[in-house]
Amino acid sequence: LKQEHPTLRMSQLKQLLKKEWMKSPDNPFNKPTKAYNQGSILPQNVPANVEDSDHDED
Repeated sequence: LKQEHPTLRMSQLKQLLKKEWMKSPDNPFNKPTKAYNQGSILPQNVPANVEDSDHDED
């Protein structure tokens, strides 16, 4: 970065570095997030026969 911009001050180089890091795919905070309660639903955790009490047929 210093070779690309030799005339910049150290604080300006740090700002450029931070700007590039925020866009980088290596940045873990740059990855898409999902809701806390949106876990992966595995087939073994879901009951096979789900009955709702709201839909009773008498």
